[in-house]
Amino acid sequence: MKRVVLLFLLIAFGLTNVNAQNETSLPQTPSGGGSAIFFELGGHSLIFGFNYDTRFNKKPDGIGGRVGIGYMAVSGARFFSLPVALNYLMGKDGKYFEMGAGATLISMGEKNDNYPYTEMGYSAPTTTNRTKLLGNISFGFRRQPVNSGFMFRAGVAPVFGLEDDKSFFFFPFLPYISFGYAF
Repeated sequence: MKRVVLLFLLIAFGLTNVNAQNETSLPQTPSGGGSAIFFELGGHSLIFGFNYDTRFNKKPDGIGGRVGIGYMAVSGARFFSLPVALNYLMGKDGKYFEMGAGATLISMGEKNDNYPYTEMGYSAPTTTNRTKLLGNISFGFRRQPVNSGFMFRAGVAPVFGLEDDKSFFFFPFLPYISFGYAF
C-alpha cells in the first residue's frame, strides 16, 4: 500500500506545473548563437550530407555561413562533396526566408573490376577519378527555434559549372530538405 501511495505522489508531483515567476514578465532573449547541425538531402551536398551552419552575429537571423561533407560509395563507385556557402536569413520568431551562395567541391571515382587480358596476362583493375568545383545558390524556408531545438529547411538550390569540354551548364531545380538541431 505504501508503494501505491508513493507512486501516486511521484506521478502527481511529476505532472504538476510549478512556476517561480510569471513567464510574460521575463524578457525573452535568445540564448543560442544561431548555430545548427543538420542532415541534408539534395541541395549543396548534391546527394546527401551533414552540415554545420552558424550566424556571424549573436542573433538568430542575418548573415552566416555553412560547411558540410557528403560521402557515398556503392558497387565500386564513390562520391564525395564538400559544400561551403554564405547565407542570409530574413524573418522572425524562428521562421525565416533563407538565401545563399557558395561552392561545392565534388570528387567522383569509379573502380573498373574488369581485368582485361594483355600479352603478359590479366592486368590490375583501373580507377577513374574526377574532381569538379560547382557553384550554387539557394532559396528556401527555414524553421529554426530562436533558442534551441529541432530545425527544418526546404527549398531549391540551383547548381552551375563547367562541363569537361568547358561548356557551361545550369541545373535550376535541385530541391533540398534538411533536418537537424539548432543551438
